[in-house]
Amino acid sequence: MSDFERERQSVLRSTATQVEEARAETEALRRLIKLKTKELKNVRRLAQVCDCGPGPVSAPLGYLCVGACEALKIYIGKCPLVWVT
Repeated sequence: MSDFERERQSVLRSTATQVEEARAETEALRRLIKLKTKELKNVRRLAQVCDCGPGPVSAPLGYLCVGACEALKIYIGKCPLVWVT
């Protein structure tokens, strides 16, 4: 086998390895985006429950709002990488 052919085979192997690593990283990033999207939906849902508006609130609804806000703070504290836009 000539030097050229050996070098060519070496380059092909290294390129195949790089492509496989890129595919694995892409899949990991897709899973991460899916997880973060799910977390964002959960945070938005909790934020909507927490937003009771500026007007006077009846007692049961007031407790619900306070509870939702506390739940939101705890959830965000557990997930420090939550994307809020």
